[in-house]
Amino acid sequence: PTAPPHELRCSGAGSTSLSVSWAPAPEDRGNAALLGYEVRYGVVDGGDGEFDSAQTLRLEPDAGQALLTGLRRWSLYRVTVAAIAAQGGGPESAAVRCRTDED
Repeated sequence: PTAPPHELRCSGAGSTSLSVSWAPAPEDRGNAALLGYEVRYGVVDGGDGEFDSAQTLRLEPDAGQALLTGLRRWSLYRVTVAAIAAQGGGPESAAVRCRTDED
């Protein structure tokens, strides 16, 4: 893939989970070489806005959303999505930030 997924959205889905959705890059629609998506997420450390420690979730090619679970309560997360093809990973989407809920 040469373009990242777009329209990335993220919202709190409870005190320990986030709901993430995105639209595929136009070139990825119906692309047989698309193997799936990789969602990268991690707590923002408060300094430079980068991941404190990132985790990765791999999803099927027809996925357009994910539920991230087992997260820290009331914490700010940074989330990106990238398409994965047979030749490797594509560029990451623009990052979004969202916070898990309080209790």
